[in-house]
Amino acid sequence: MQELEAVPALASVLKDLSLHRHEAAEALGAIGSDDNVPLLKSSLDSDPAQEVRETCELALQRIQHLKDAGNTDELTATDVSPFKSVDPAAPAASCSSVDQLNVAYVLGQLQDKVASAALSNILKYVNEHPMVRHEAAEALGSIAGITANIWMIGTTAASGLSYDQSVALLEEFVADPEPCLAKL
Repeated sequence: MQELEAVPALASVLKDLSLHRHEAAEALGAIGSDDNVPLLKSSLDSDPAQEVRETCELALQRIQHLKDAGNTDELTATDVSPFKSVDPAAPAASCSSVDQLNVAYVLGQLQDKVASAALSNILKYVNEHPMVRHEAAEALGSIAGITANIWMIGTTAASGLSYDQSVALLEEFVADPEPCLAKL
């Protein structure tokens, strides 16, 4: 959407150390305004979470890319999505924990039961970044909701965790020492 009116709310989220700082930094980069640069630079320098700092760096690179492309008419068809979505990274940029976080999010949005085994492995891997595990847990919950609907209408889903298996796995992490997992 890239609405400038959202900037104050996104700035507030980015500053308050909430679980959604990563998404706020992505959105500020997607909006692409030069006015967002000081806030993103501040969070890049001071945020305690690596994935938020990486996202701020990507957002700053995207804003610079837009600025450079706007000055030289270099925006290509790949820079503009027909779905009106915005890739938060400038072309060829990559960061491992941010990428994993985004992949887990997309798998949850796709709600494909086939992804549940991979997502459960991510959730169980305690050395994985907590926000990546959190996103995997949310994706599993989303997939479990679809699995329950498929079960209720009597159709067969592709292989993966059943609804009961997904719920049981998520319940294992209610007491997780990592706060962003225990809150699920």
